[in-house]
Formats: sequence, C-alpha cells, structure tokens
Amino acid sequence: MKAAASLFFAFSSLFAQSPAFEAVSIKPSPPNNGSFTRGCRGGPGTNDPVLWRCTNATVSMLIIRAYDIKHYQLTAPDSASDANFEISASLRSDTTQEEFRAMIRNLLSDRFKLAFHWGKKEVSLYDLVVAKGGPKMKESVDKPAGDANDDLPGPAAKTDADGFPVIPKDCSGCMAINAAGKARYQAIKEPLKSFADMLGNQLGMPVRDRTGLTGKYDITLSWTSGGGIGRRADPDAPADLGISIEAAVQQQLGLKLVSSKGPIDTIVVDKVERNPSGN
Repeated sequence: MKAAASLFFAFSSLFAQSPAFEAVSIKPSPPNNGSFTRGCRGGPGTNDPVLWRCTNATVSMLIIRAYDIKHYQLTAPDSASDANFEISASLRSDTTQEEFRAMIRNLLSDRFKLAFHWGKKEVSLYDLVVAKGGPKMKESVDKPAGDANDDLPGPAAKTDADGFPVIPKDCSGCMAINAAGKARYQAIKEPLKSFADMLGNQLGMPVRDRTGLTGKYDITLSWTSGGGIGRRADPDAPADLGISIEAAVQQQLGLKLVSSKGPIDTIVVDKVERNPSGN
C-alpha cells in the first residue's frame, strides 16, 4: 500500500509539473497578401488571460518565449523560422507566467517534436558602465497622489519640438518610434539591469549592466539611428542619420556602452518538425 501511494504521488507530481493548454489549434498562416503582422497576444497578465493567440508565429518565436531567452541566444535550423503558424490556445484564468512558459515548452515537444541542448558561445557584446562625469539620471522618488497625469500631452501632441514622440509621463517601459525613425524610450523606477536588457533588445546583442548602480531610475532616452558593434550605415542612407543609441546613452544619461566579448548561454536546436503533429 505504501509503495502504491508513493507511485501515485510520483505520477501526480509529474503531472503537476507538466501543465498543458486546455485546447490548442495550430494552422499554417495564409499567404502574405502585402500586409504582414506578426506577434502574440493574450495569456497571463493581459486583458484576455484565458486565450493566447499568435499570428505568423514561427517555432523560433515559440522557443524564445518558452525558455525566456533573447533571439541571439538561439541557434536553430531554417525550418524553425521559415514557416508561419496561426495559434489559438485556451488556458485557465489563474495560470502563472511560469506555468504558461511550461505549456509552450510542452507544446513544442509534443507538436513540433523539439529536441535541443544548452550550450555556450563567445559573442561580441556591450558592457554598460558609468561615463566620465557620472550619471545624469536621477533616482526615482515617490510622487504625491494626483501628480502622475499632470503633464499628459493633449490629443494633438504627437511629437515634441525636436520631432521625437511624446510619451505620457505615467507610461513606464514604453517605447515609441515615429515615421521619421525617431525613437524614444521611457521608464519609471527602472533598475539598470532592466534598462540594459532593453538596450540589448534594440541592438540585437547582449548588454551587461556593469554600472554598479543599484537604485531605480526614471529614464528617458531619445535616439534616431540604430547601432551595434561592427555595424555600418547603409551606403544609400542619408548622410545625417541623427544620434545613435550608443551616443544617446552617453550624452543623455551619463552612461557608456563599451564593446567587449563574453560567453552567453544558448539553446542549440537538434531537431524540430516543420509541420506540427495532431492538426
């Protein structure tokens, strides 16, 4: 009886550790008709927590979401990126983010027969450090109630005098890029580790926080052109590309992006099916 109870507990624990979507539909995306939208919406923490929907999703996108990695941490065959799918999955309203990621991992294993291993590779990266003269940002302070919306822009206020997007002051972790290619990022009470992650996403390469600053900061950053180690401007681009994100970080925040190299953890895909099973 004790052995049977132990076996039942083991199976129960295994089941509890392997959450799955209540129902899933995966279909090939229709051919591109000139307008292309890619992304996912819904799920935990959104206005639609019981339905997760993706359009033009690739297996690579699902792996990145499931294992909470950046795109530069994934090494996968072309088959993981050259097929697009429409996905609709239902889940419990109380599903946590970790359970949600586990559901996507199980989906990849069951339907796409994903097999992979973890590895490390040496890559070019940036270290975010304090520039000469010290940081120009100020640590966040709690504002009195009622002050958060005092400076919200009016309906017509889309850009400022320099042509950069205007973001409401109570919008944290928000980014806007207008048709002229001018970008602005704004965050409230943000640790510099999170800010470094945002920079890495924009630059397509790792950015490590090496500032030694442990506070939380109100940050506004405006830039025009991209950047990245070894990147050069398109020869056909206008001569005046505006301010790069690296220059903006130094001039506006008193921080600096220093080129370096270092190892990062990577997922290396060994096998993945182009066509999901069970459709």
